[in-house]
Amino acid sequence: MTLPLVLGAVFFAIAIGGWAVSGVLSKRSAATVEGRLATFVEKVEMNNRPHVVSDAKDSEVKKPDIWGEIDQLIEKKTFVQKMILEFQKADLKLRYSEYVGMYAICATVPGIIGYFITKDISGFLMLSAPSLIIPRAYVKFRQFQRIKKIDNQLVDALILISNSLKSGYSFMQGMELVAEEAPHPISSEFRRMLRETNLGYPVEQALDGLSERVPSEDLDLCVTVIKIQRQIGGNLSEILDKIVHTIRERVRIKGEINTLTAQGKLQGIILTLMPPAMAIGIYMMNPEFMMPLFTTMMGKMMLGAAFILQAIGGFFIKKIVEIKV
Repeated sequence: MTLPLVLGAVFFAIAIGGWAVSGVLSKRSAATVEGRLATFVEKVEMNNRPHVVSDAKDSEVKKPDIWGEIDQLIEKKTFVQKMILEFQKADLKLRYSEYVGMYAICATVPGIIGYFITKDISGFLMLSAPSLIIPRAYVKFRQFQRIKKIDNQLVDALILISNSLKSGYSFMQGMELVAEEAPHPISSEFRRMLRETNLGYPVEQALDGLSERVPSEDLDLCVTVIKIQRQIGGNLSEILDKIVHTIRERVRIKGEINTLTAQGKLQGIILTLMPPAMAIGIYMMNPEFMMPLFTTMMGKMMLGAAFILQAIGGFFIKKIVEIKV
C-alpha cells in the first residue's frame, strides 16, 4: 500500500467521522442541569400558545435514549462536570459519552491503517496514539474561536450598555438590550445570564457563571468591575467607558506584538512541518529507501525520538514567540 493511498484513506476516514459527529451534534444538547433549565425556559413561551401534539409525536418523545441513560449515570462525576463545562465554553452540544466515542474512533481508524501498513502492532500504536489528541484539540480550537469572537464583540456590547445607562435604563435593561441587539455568540451568553436571573439566581452569581463559561481576560475584568460597583456604588457608565478604552488599548498593543512576532511564528511553522514533508517526499520518490524506518526496530526508535524532539522544539518555539499582554 503506497503512501498516497494511505493518506487518502486517513482523510476519508476523518471526513466520514467528522460528518457523523456533526450530524449528532446538530441533534444533541449539552447534558447539563443548566442546559436543561435553559431549554425549559425556552419552552415556557411556546407552551403559552395553543398547539396540538399527536400520539405519534408522543411515542417518539418517549422512546428510550441509551446515550441519555448513560450520561445520567456518569454526569455527577467531577471529571465529567469539568468536561461538560469545556463543552459549554466551546459551544458544543455534545454529550460526554459521545466525546468518548470520538476518542474511540480517532484511536481505532488510524491504528488499523497503521497496522495494515507495517503488519505489526507498533504501526497501530504509531498512528493511533497521536490521533488521541484530535478530540481535545478540536474542543480547544472551538473555545479559542468562540472567545475570539466574544472579545471582538465585547467593546460594542459595553458601549451599548453604557449608552443605555446614560439614557436612564437600568443595568439589567441594558443587558437585555445586548441580548436582543448584539450578534451571536455574545448575545446568547447574555441571554443565558438573564434567564438565570429570572430563575432566581443572584446577579453576582449569574455574572460569575458568565465569566466561567467565557474565560476571557477582558470579560473577567468587566465582571469584576461590575460586581465591585454593585457593592460600593458609583457611576457605572463612566466605569464602562474606561474599560472600553483599556480594552481598545490592549487590542492595539496585541496587534503590534503580532506584527513583530509574525516572522518568528512562520519560522516555527516551517521548521515543524519541514521534516515530515521531506520524509513524505523521499518516500514518494524512493519507498525502499524509507522502509527500514518502518520495518526495523532501530528505525522505529529513530522515528519515535524524532517525533519527541520535534514536539519539544515546536513547544519551545511557541513559548518564545508567544507574548502575553
